[in-house]
Formats: sequence, structure tokens, C-alpha cells
Amino acid sequence: MVRSTAWMDVVVWILLVSAQPALAYEVPFTGLIVDDQVTVRSGAGTAYYEVGKLQRGTVVRVEEVIWGWQKIVCPEGVYSYISKAFVDAKGDGQIGFVNSDGVEVKAGDVRGPGHSLRVQVVLNKADKVQIVTDEEGKRSSFYKIVPPKDAF
Repeated sequence: MVRSTAWMDVVVWILLVSAQPALAYEVPFTGLIVDDQVTVRSGAGTAYYEVGKLQRGTVVRVEEVIWGWQKIVCPEGVYSYISKAFVDAKGDGQIGFVNSDGVEVKAGDVRGPGHSLRVQVVLNKADKVQIVTDEEGKRSSFYKIVPPKDAF
């Protein structure tokens, strides 16, 4: 007669799990969102703030896998914020050029620029940005922009 004890069950479970091949990701790769609505965050974990949502069927480019979280190229509908003090808007105001070195671009929190704290990328003088809106009109000190290249 074989008796099972709790510790034996744990040992068997650990052995079975460790016998499985480790998941390996060769990055970058293209992924497909399979849930109805997936929250996109400013970092790898639920402690990071929400920057947007993705719907089932959305294709994303995964650049890195961190603790099971996928670092993706910013999808359409996800924005960044940059201080107006460091951007010279041109023409109709939809294009701007950074006027200083070491300017931080923040991942755009869905609640607005005052909540957007995580640095996505640092830009330098003459880098071009695509301005989406003059956030909150003249009262705000930020532009909402399309995430620059290398912003995740």
C-alpha cells in the first residue's frame, strides 16, 4: 500500500514542473492579443500605472520578456508626455523639435500628464516629436505626443 503525504505531493509536483522544458523566447517577435481587453502598463508589473488597453486581435511587437511580462513597442492609442519648455512647435503645431539635451519623455498615464512619471526615453536637441494635443490647452505645461522611436 502506498501512502501519500503532503510533503510527497509537493516533491512530486516540483519534480514534474522541473522536468518540463523552460519557456524560451527569442526576441524580438510578433504577438497577438488573445484576451478581450489587455491593460498596457508603464512597466513590468501591476504596480506600474496604466497607459492604455489593447483589444483581442491586436498585433504587437515584443522586444523583451521580463519576469513573464512582454515589453512592447508602443501601440496606436498609447501616448507620451513631454514638457512644453523643451519643445519648439512648428507650423500648425503638430510637429516639434526638442531644444535641449537630456529631455525626458514620460509614459502617458491614462489619467493625464500629472500622473505620468515613468521615463520612456531621453531625447536630445533637434530630435523631432509628433504632437497630438496641447494637453489641457494653455493651462498645461505638457504636450501629448506620439511615443518616439525606442519608447516602450
